Amino acid sequence: MSNKVKDFSISLEDLGITEFPTWNPNSPIGDTYGGLGKISQMHYAKDLDNDGDSDLVLTFRAIQDSPSRYPDDEIPYFPIVLRNLGDGNFEKIEIENQKYKVVVPREIQFADFNLDGHLDIFIIDQGYDDTPFPGYENLLYLSDSEGNYNDSSALVERNWYDGYKSITHSSTVGDVDGDSYPDIVVGDVGPVYLQINKNGTSFDPTNNGGNYKIPEEVTEFNDDKGEYVRKSFATLLEDINNDGILELILGGAVGGDFSYILKQDGKGNFDFSTKVELPNSSFGNNGETIDIASADINGDNLKDLLLTQIRKPEGEFTYAENGLQILIQNQDGTFSDETSSRLIGFISDEDDNPDNYVDWIMFSDFYDIDQDGDLDILLHWEGSWNENTGENPIAKDNNQLVLFNLGKGVFVNTKDSGNIDIETSFYHTFDYDLGNHFTFYIDPSDESKTLVINEVSINEPKYQLSENIDSSKNVLEAHSDEVISGTLNFNDGNNIVILDGQAKTYRGLTGDDTYFVSQLLPKNGKVSITDTEGLNIIQIPSNTYVDKSLFTKNAARLTLEDGREITINGADKFSYNVGGNITNGTAGTDLTYADFATSFGISDVLNSSGAQTGEISDMYII
Repeated sequence: MSNKVKDFSISLEDLGITEFPTWNPNSPIGDTYGGLGKISQMHYAKDLDNDGDSDLVLTFRAIQDSPSRYPDDEIPYFPIVLRNLGDGNFEKIEIENQKYKVVVPREIQFADFNLDGHLDIFIIDQGYDDTPFPGYENLLYLSDSEGNYNDSSALVERNWYDGYKSITHSSTVGDVDGDSYPDIVVGDVGPVYLQINKNGTSFDPTNNGGNYKIPEEVTEFNDDKGEYVRKSFATLLEDINNDGILELILGGAVGGDFSYILKQDGKGNFDFSTKVELPNSSFGNNGETIDIASADINGDNLKDLLLTQIRKPEGEFTYAENGLQILIQNQDGTFSDETSSRLIGFISDEDDNPDNYVDWIMFSDFYDIDQDGDLDILLHWEGSWNENTGENPIAKDNNQLVLFNLGKGVFVNTKDSGNIDIETSFYHTFDYDLGNHFTFYIDPSDESKTLVINEVSINEPKYQLSENIDSSKNVLEAHSDEVISGTLNFNDGNNIVILDGQAKTYRGLTGDDTYFVSQLLPKNGKVSITDTEGLNIIQIPSNTYVDKSLFTKNAARLTLEDGREITINGADKFSYNVGGNITNGTAGTDLTYADFATSFGISDVLNSSGAQTGEISDMYII
């Protein structure tokens, strides 16, 4: 990480936030401090001035306790841009001609819209979250050559079709017409529309005719209902087929189409006849895709897709469950759903009572968090203030922040990783360019009304497998060509047991024994370990190749290189040391049986029924 921020504090008054939610006397944290627990936050980190530090764009919304609801249920605030000074401090950047506040901000895009060498800021806003859902203005802040910003939101006015008020839920940015200027696609409760960037000085929403358009099938008006058909909340511009032209990927909605891909001619004309339909949502017809990310997951040089989804019961207003869908691109340009084999141990926040709002994932994206050469999945949670507990969480300690790629595009949730070391409820953001992770916290009981900003690290897995041998470690070879039959019993002491083929069964007695597993076992040798007394360890040194694995709740089988096979009886009674070597004093990493099974893609092994084959195979212990 390039910058170090520890407990940077700034008053809400200095941020321009002086109006606060009303006090709810029925709330356990209802107090005279203005209901600070009901100020929600959505922030982004980005190096805006190219100095190697993460700057911050802050957006807030406040939820009133007003019984009248719209328009009194939200308090809008101006967005805030903080410049990172590089010494652990930030300064507020004044926005020239700042006009529009944000009511319910949904997403921020960064692009150099005017090609002046500085990133500009596009903020989407869905507007008041209650009937009649009037929508709100999207915001555009354009920079100048000095890194200052001007409110240029008038360039992206939402009044583009018969006075329709955009209820924006997503956006994506890219040069669709080949003129080098980034254009904008907006996903909406109703239509999806394209705004063509005209040399950084204007944006042309020519959706119904003209040279640039989204097909009418995506933007059409439903005359029967007198409103736009529910189309797509999620949008992504991506060169999905590596032809140098951006395709448009649209997420499916409840009551609408499946997610699909639209191709275009390189000049901004998208063709509905080219539609490539994607597999249905993980929640079937009740699934709604709310975010899309793309990366080559399986290393075949084809971009794959990660779809963030929610379950929305038919006829219900609120979301009931969140989910993720992994789609792998085939050579013919179609996609296959491989979620079940590539997403291990993901815990969905579920609530079957549609009257209760569940925490849900707003965004997910790829980033190599642990810097091991493969992409992990970073999650950004949304949630609502809980009147019963007083929590104000976006991400909580029981939510996954990262699903780590443990090898070959298999993403695993582990209980001891993917979270951050913090005890309070918090909001967070991640700088995908610099790898910096920030949390934000407003103490509801803080009379001074202060925002606290921290830079924190995400907990990484204790241990991972690798496709490559660690060249710095010795490679062991077998001492003999075949396994001797029979059982080798050990005494009551603390024994070091080398599995070298001197028996087919190794049995320990009382005492704390260490069983050393490696290529010392002869080729095609098959042995078993039985030891239920003492504190016993299975130790596997670096460069041990694991071809495949099999786990039950109390037994495990590892198939190593050249047909070597080791069966561990009572496997749940052992601890596991990976990468260590008791023969030369290398410490290694200690794992529980559950942790060890997770390393191979087995989730919650202790509560499993039957045998499970490890999803991660053909890898080396490192």
